[in-house]
Amino acid sequence: MAKNGPRATPRTKANVPGGKAAGKGPPRAGDNSKNLTPDEERALFLSVRGKWQAAQNAVKVAEAKVDDVVAEARSAGFTKKMLQIADDLVTTRGESKIKGEIGDRLKVARMIGHPMGQQYDLFEKGVAAKVATVDRAYDEGKQASMENRPAKPNDAPGTPGYEAYMRGFHDHQQTIAGGIKPLDQQAPHGNA
Repeated sequence: MAKNGPRATPRTKANVPGGKAAGKGPPRAGDNSKNLTPDEERALFLSVRGKWQAAQNAVKVAEAKVDDVVAEARSAGFTKKMLQIADDLVTTRGESKIKGEIGDRLKVARMIGHPMGQQYDLFEKGVAAKVATVDRAYDEGKQASMENRPAKPNDAPGTPGYEAYMRGFHDHQQTIAGGIKPLDQQAPHGNA
C-alpha cells in the first residue's frame, strides 16, 4: 500500500472474525466500552465486579492474618510499631526515615532540656551509628542463625568480619544444640 493511498479499516473487535460481534463470550476489560450493547456492558461490569469482590475478600483474609501476628507479637511483649520499624530499617529509604524521626525527637528533647536530648550530639555526628565492623558482623551471624537462614557472611573469608560473622552464627547454633538432649538422656514418653 502506498503512503498516500487509502487507509485500511482498523481491525477492531467488532470487525475481526471471532471478536465481540461474533458473539464469542462476554467482552473483556480494555474493550472499547463505547461500542458495547447494554447487556455487554452489564456483563463486563459484573465480570470486573466479581474480581473486585474476590480481591476484597483476599484483603480481609490478609488483614486477619496481620491481626493474628500483631496479637502474637503483643503477647510476646512487642508492638506493631516495632515490627514496622524493623521493616523500615532494612531499606535505605526506611532507614533514612527512622533516622530522621530519631534525630527530630532527640533534637526536641535537647531544646526542651530533657535528659534524653544529651544524646543528640552523638546522634548528629554519627558516633552512635559507628559500630565496629567485627561487632556488626558477629551480630549479623547470630541473627542469621536466629532466623534459620544459612551462614552467608558479607565479608571475604579470612577477614576479621568473616570470622566474627561465623563465630556469631556458630555461637547461636551451639545455644540451640545445648537445648537438645541425646536420646538416652530424654525422659520416656508417657511414663514420666
